Amino acid sequence: RIFASIFDLFAEAYHRALEDSPVRAFEAVQIGVMDSEEFENRANLAAKVADRLGLTGIPAIRSETASSTGAAAFHEAYYKVASGQCESVLVLAGERMRELEGLYVECHDAFNSLLPIDLTDLGLIEPDEAIDALVGSLRREPSDPLEHPITGLRGRVPVNFSGGLKARGHPVGGTGLFQIGECFLQLTGQFPNPRAQVPGARIGIAHSIGGPGNNVYVTVIERADRKRKPEAVARPPLSFRSSGPARLSELASMPQGLHGASALLEAYTSIYVTASQSGGPIHVGLVRIGDKRAFAKLDQPPGEGEPPEAVLAGQRVRLLVKDDGDHYFQMTPTRGFDLAGLVGRMRTRVSTLRRPPEDPSE
Repeated sequence: RIFASIFDLFAEAYHRALEDSPVRAFEAVQIGVMDSEEFENRANLAAKVADRLGLTGIPAIRSETASSTGAAAFHEAYYKVASGQCESVLVLAGERMRELEGLYVECHDAFNSLLPIDLTDLGLIEPDEAIDALVGSLRREPSDPLEHPITGLRGRVPVNFSGGLKARGHPVGGTGLFQIGECFLQLTGQFPNPRAQVPGARIGIAHSIGGPGNNVYVTVIERADRKRKPEAVARPPLSFRSSGPARLSELASMPQGLHGASALLEAYTSIYVTASQSGGPIHVGLVRIGDKRAFAKLDQPPGEGEPPEAVLAGQRVRLLVKDDGDHYFQMTPTRGFDLAGLVGRMRTRVSTLRRPPEDPSE
C-alpha cells in the first residue's frame, strides 16, 4: 500500500477498531501525527481525518510530541473524558513512513479537464485540491510550475515535466510509449531538461487513456536497485464471459433503455482530426440520463452558417443507440427563449451592417 494516503490508513484502522467495539458515537477526535508537513505535504490533518471518517460537527485536535505523539494523543483524550467534557473520544495516531524519493507521474492530458480527474482517480491527489494542484489559485499570480508544492519538482506528486501529451503533438499511436520512456529517463537521471530532473526519483507511473476510456493502461516502473520487497500481485483472469452486445431492439425495450431517451448535455467539444477524411471536426458530448452518463457524437453537425456554439451545455438532447452500438445525440427543438439562436442572428446582422456596399454611390 505504498500509494495509500494517510487518510486511507487512518480510515482502515478506524473501521477495524469498530469491528469489536460497541461505541459508535464520539464527541471528539484526537489525532496523533508527526511531521505531516514533511511526509505528506499537508497541514490541518485532524480536521481532514474527521471529515474523511464522516465525524462532522465535533472538535478534531492534533497532538505532536515527536516519538511520544501517540501517547500524548491518548492522554489528551483521557483528560477530556476524566474532566467530564466528553463521554467518548476517538484516538488515532500514526503516519505513513516512506523514503523521501516525492515519485514521478506522466499522466494522460489530451484535454485540459482530464489531468485533475486522472490524478484523483489514481488516488494521488485529493479531489478538493486537484484544480489548485495543477493550475494554482486564482487569488495568486501564476508561478513556475516546477516550484509548485504538490506537483512541482519537490512536491509529493511531480507531474508531466515533459509538457504532457500536447507538448509532443500527441501522436496517438506513440503517446503511451512516450510516457513510459519519459518515466524511464526520470528514474535513470537522464531527463533531457536537467532543471526538471526529479531528485531521487525511483518509481514512475505512466497513465494512458484509449478512446472514451475503454482501454486504460497504468504502468508502474521501478528502479532495479530499490530495496522494497515487491508485493504479491493477483494473477489476472485468463478468460472472460460475455453475454454478447445488446441489440437496439433490446435496449429500446428495457425499462431504462437508452435509445430515444431524453438526456442532458453536460459538456460538448469539437475534435479536429488532421487525418480525417471527412475534412471537418467531430462533435462529441457527455450526456447524462438519470444516474447514467455516456459519450455520444452529434448525429447532425451544426447546419450551414450555424455556429458551433449553437450547441450549448445544459441543453436537453435525444440520445440514439444505433445498430453498431455507438451513441449519438440529436438536438431537440427548444421552447421559449433561444439564446444560442439569438447570438447567431445578432452576429450575422452585425457582419451584414459592417459589409461595405458594392456600389460606392449607395
